[in-house]
Amino acid sequence: MTASPVAGRPRVAVLQDGARMHYALPIALQRAGLLYRMFTEYYAAPGSAEAWVARLVGLVRPALARRMHLRYHAELDTARVVRNPWLTVPQRIAGVTSPTLEDAYIRMSRLAGQWVRRVGWGRADALMGFIRNIDPRLCRSARRQGLLVVGDQIIAPAAVEHQEAAIQRERFPGWEPPPKLLQVRQLEHETWAVLDHITAPSEYVRDGLIGEGVAPERVSVLPYPAAAEWLRYVERPPDRKPLTVGFVGQVNLRKGTPYFFEMARRFDPREARFVMVGHVYLYPEAVAKYARNVQLVGGHSRKQAGEWLERFDILYFPSTCEGSVGAVMEAMMSGLPVVATPNGGTVIRHAVDGFLTAYDDLDAAAAYLERLVRDPELRRHIGRAAHERACQFGVDAYGRMLRDMFDRLLRERAGRHAAGA
Repeated sequence: MTASPVAGRPRVAVLQDGARMHYALPIALQRAGLLYRMFTEYYAAPGSAEAWVARLVGLVRPALARRMHLRYHAELDTARVVRNPWLTVPQRIAGVTSPTLEDAYIRMSRLAGQWVRRVGWGRADALMGFIRNIDPRLCRSARRQGLLVVGDQIIAPAAVEHQEAAIQRERFPGWEPPPKLLQVRQLEHETWAVLDHITAPSEYVRDGLIGEGVAPERVSVLPYPAAAEWLRYVERPPDRKPLTVGFVGQVNLRKGTPYFFEMARRFDPREARFVMVGHVYLYPEAVAKYARNVQLVGGHSRKQAGEWLERFDILYFPSTCEGSVGAVMEAMMSGLPVVATPNGGTVIRHAVDGFLTAYDDLDAAAAYLERLVRDPELRRHIGRAAHERACQFGVDAYGRMLRDMFDRLLRERAGRHAAGA
C-alpha cells in the first residue's frame, strides 16, 4: 500500500469532516498513490494531544472516549494528516447557537474552509470534499489557484430528500420533527456551481443531480466501498427458529422505519423476529404505538453493530432516500440476504444478490421476505452472491476508480488549455 503520491499521478488534498465513511476516501486515495494531504479538525493519532485528551475523558465518560478514539485509522499516513483540534471549539459553539442543525452544518463548513485557506494546499493538484460539508467559497478559492475541485454528493440532492420527507410526514404525521432542507438545497446549488466535477455513490443520486439541472457529463458514479474489512462471511444455521430480520441505522422516517414496523406485524414471531439496531429519532409515542413487534436495541458502536449483523439471518432496509447505504454493503459482506429499495442507492442486482422493491410496496417486500424465511437454501445462495458482489467494491477498487477519474479529468483539462492556447 502506497503512502506517498506516485510520481506523475495527481496529488489530491481531501477535506475530511469527522470520520465519514470510516476514512474510506483518503485511504482509497492513499492506496492509489494519490493522497497528498487530509485536512480534518480532530484526529486522535497515537501520541497526539487528541489521543491523550481522549484518555483523560475516558476516566469519566468511557463511551465518549471510545468515539474520540475512532477518529483515527491505523492505515493512514499520519504525516499527511493536517489537523486543527482547536477548530472543534467554534464548531461546538456553532452547533449550540445555531437555530437549526442545517444552520450549524453550514457554519461549521465555513469555519473549516477558512482554516484550510489559511493553511494552504501546498503542491496539491486537486481538492476533494463532501458536498454539504465543503464550503463553496473554499472550492472557488481552490479553482482560482488552479486546482481541480471535485465534490462527492453523499446523499440524493436536498430537493429529492425534501420531496420524500414531505411524503413520509403526510403519511406519518407526528412521528418526528420536520427536516429543514431549503438552506441545504441552496448550499448544494452554490457548491455545484463552483465544482469541476461531482461524484455520486449511486445511480439514484446521479439521477437526482441530473434532475436538479447538473449536466450528466459532470457526474461520475463511484459506489462507496465496503470499508468494514474486518467483517467476515458468516454461515448462518439453516434451521434456526425464529429467524432474525434485522436493520442497522438511524431509526427515523427517512430510513423507512414505519414500513419496517408494519412488516413485523405481518409475520408470526415464532417464524421471524424483527430487530432494529440504531439510535431512535422518533417521538416516543409513535414508537410505543407501532413498535410492539419490533425489538429496538438502540445505538451501538460500529463493531457491535457488526456483531449484530452476524446474528441476523436477513436484512430488511426500506429506506426512502439515501446516497449509498453502508449498512447494506456491510450486511452483504457478512453474507446476509438483503431486501432493500432502489432509493437506498445499493449495488444489489435484483434477484441475483438480493431483492429490490419500492419502499412502500409492502406486499412485494413481504413476498421476498417470506421466500427467504421459508427457504434456507435461498438464503444461503443469495447471501453468498451478496458477499461476492460486495467484495467487488472494496477500498482498492474505489481507489482505482478515483485514480482513473482524476487522471481523465486532469487530462481533459490539459487538452482544453492546450486547445485554448
